[in-house]
Amino acid sequence: MGRAAGSLRSPVTGQRSKTSETSQLSTNGSVDAAPHSIQEVMARIRSRVREQASELRAKEPAFQGYVASPAGKDRGAEDLIRSEELRYLNQAYGYAAESRPETIQSHRGGLIGRVIVSLKRRMMALLWNSVLRDYFERERDFQAHLVRYLNETSRHIAERDAAIFWELIRKIDVDITRVFERLERISSDQGAALHSTRREITNELLGNAREFQARLDALASNDAQREQRLGVVEDVVHGLESLVSRITRAVPAGTSTPMPAVEVSFPDASYVLLENRFRGSEEEIRRRLTIYPDIFKGAALPILEIGAGRGELQQLFREAAIPAYGVDLDPAMTKISQEKGLDVRHADALQHLRSCAPRSLGGVIAVQVIEHLTREQLGELLRLCADRVVVGGRVVFETINPKSVLALSSNYFRDPTHVFPGHPDTISFAMELAGIRVHEVRYLSPVPECAKLKEVEVDEAATPRWQLAVEQMNRNIRQLNELLFGPQDFAVIGEVRA
Repeated sequence: MGRAAGSLRSPVTGQRSKTSETSQLSTNGSVDAAPHSIQEVMARIRSRVREQASELRAKEPAFQGYVASPAGKDRGAEDLIRSEELRYLNQAYGYAAESRPETIQSHRGGLIGRVIVSLKRRMMALLWNSVLRDYFERERDFQAHLVRYLNETSRHIAERDAAIFWELIRKIDVDITRVFERLERISSDQGAALHSTRREITNELLGNAREFQARLDALASNDAQREQRLGVVEDVVHGLESLVSRITRAVPAGTSTPMPAVEVSFPDASYVLLENRFRGSEEEIRRRLTIYPDIFKGAALPILEIGAGRGELQQLFREAAIPAYGVDLDPAMTKISQEKGLDVRHADALQHLRSCAPRSLGGVIAVQVIEHLTREQLGELLRLCADRVVVGGRVVFETINPKSVLALSSNYFRDPTHVFPGHPDTISFAMELAGIRVHEVRYLSPVPECAKLKEVEVDEAATPRWQLAVEQMNRNIRQLNELLFGPQDFAVIGEVRA
């Protein structure tokens, strides 16, 4: 330090030598010209220091923060707990406690070795008791606490990592579950949209199909009505031709003035025309009556048909080889049947039955007749049938079904000669009272399904409440169909008791 001071101070005055400073600055290359004062020198020095500091800051590397990671980047908490360093600390933290005088040994043998060991132990005991014991005990306690702290820290880190890991797993599971739920919602929404679109398309197609089918049904119905009208016109024409033929045959040859037709009156002719128009053609009536020959099959005595009309049932009896004949109050109808070669007589049914002997008939059938009778006439007819028909013989009455509003309004009231409709229960009860046991009430002439009320279709995708409402509506529709469009006719089949 004295040499450095001497180089900067004058030996005489003790002041700093300006020449030396100037020479030093010139030698360093920091200042080119000689300064005029100390202030200028200091200013130049400060300026140079600032320039050098700026250069150093520009050259120094960028700061990188240090992240404490005792286990290293590639090591986890389990690796830290099982590390060799921690194992060594657990094994050797008590090494200082083992450095006691009793542990001193010597490689020399004999007396010299024992003397050396004894001296070492004495010196070590003196040093240990006076200086080292407290230090090493404190060092041991410190190291023990440090090792325990490191072990607890390692376990805490491991438990924290495990908790973080399982929390991450749980979060991933929750996120995946939410993703699946969202996918399910999207799939459900898309499925519902597709189902709705499919239903709309299906309903539109079904609506178009129903409309097309309705038009086809309307066309078919119109064709059927035209066919029916043509058949009615044909039947009326045949009836008129038959009447004209009979009237013509009633006029004697060679006379220009027709004779009065006693057997045919205009009311009778008009009723024949009414039958031809509204009751149906002979082929249709024949088809409806095909159920009756089997009822009288095997009869030995003749079967009486009341109201034989145009003779359709008599033809069926003849084809089935069943002995039968008929009576009819209408002479025009009787003529038509007789022209076919059938045994149909112009007579009143009650008068004819009065003239018959008891048990002389094999059975009696009256098709669409009893609605023309009064209550007194029906009672007498039943009593005569029970007396004139053989025991075990069948008695059959067919009439319009008043339980069907369509049959009652369209079929019953169309004929002006009808007197009173007969209910199935009433007819059956009256027959039982007269001695005719009722076997069966058979309902006939069902209304076509296309003419009935249509039930509402139940959509499978509808809610249970809506399905229940539709089912209740369909039950009401079925009840209305039974009331409005029930079978148009019924037949009561009985057997004469002894």
